[in-house]
Amino acid sequence: MGESAPGGYAEYVVVPSWTLHRIPDRLQSEVAVLAEPLAVVDSTLDHLPATAGTVRILGGGPIGVLAALRVAQRFAGVEVEIVEVVPERVGLVRQLSVDAVQHSSGSRVDAVIDAAGYVRSVDDAFAGLTNGGTVIAIALGESELQLPVRELVEHGWSLVGSIGFEAVHLDRSLAALAEAPETYRGVVTEIMDFAVARDFLAGRTTLPGVKMVVKPSHV
Repeated sequence: MGESAPGGYAEYVVVPSWTLHRIPDRLQSEVAVLAEPLAVVDSTLDHLPATAGTVRILGGGPIGVLAALRVAQRFAGVEVEIVEVVPERVGLVRQLSVDAVQHSSGSRVDAVIDAAGYVRSVDDAFAGLTNGGTVIAIALGESELQLPVRELVEHGWSLVGSIGFEAVHLDRSLAALAEAPETYRGVVTEIMDFAVARDFLAGRTTLPGVKMVVKPSHV
C-alpha cells in the first residue's frame, strides 16, 4: 500500500481481505510497524546457508539491524557483526546487544549481507568472505560489480540478490515480533506525530537514529 497500490496516506482505504494480516493482540503498534521491513529481512535470510557460522552485515540502518536480530533469533549460535561507519549508529546498535564496529576487523566470514549499497559495497563484501562463502545483496546499490569472474570461480563464492517478500514472510515476521517484542523495540529510535515530522525531516540527509515511526495526528 502506497508503493505498488495507491492509498498510503489516505485516512480510509478499501483493500482485498486476502491482503490483510492480523496483528497479535499483545503486540503494540510501535513494534508491529516493523513487520514489513522484517519480512524483507526474513525473505533474505532464506538464502543464508545453513552451514554459515559467521555473518557480517554491511550497514547499521533498519534493515541491517533487523537482519542481525533476526539471525540471532532464527539461527542459534551464529556470530553476527554489523559494520556501520556512523559512530552514533554504532552506539545505538550496541545498545541492542549486537556487535557493531566502524571498520571491519579484516577476519573472513561465511556470509556477508550487504544492507548498505555504497559504492563498491559488494566488492568489499567478497573481500571479507571465506572460500565457499555467500554474499547476499539486499541494498539497491548503483555501482557495477568489479569482481573478476575468475575469483568467483576459484573461491567457490556465491552471490544472491534478494528483494521483497511473500505473504508467508509477513506472517513469520509478525510471529517473530510477538515472540520477542523487547528485542525489536529498540530498533525504533524516533516516534513522532505526523504534524511535526515535516519540520523534523527538513534539510536532513540522514536520520540521527535507526528507525523513525510517524504516527497519524489523530491517533
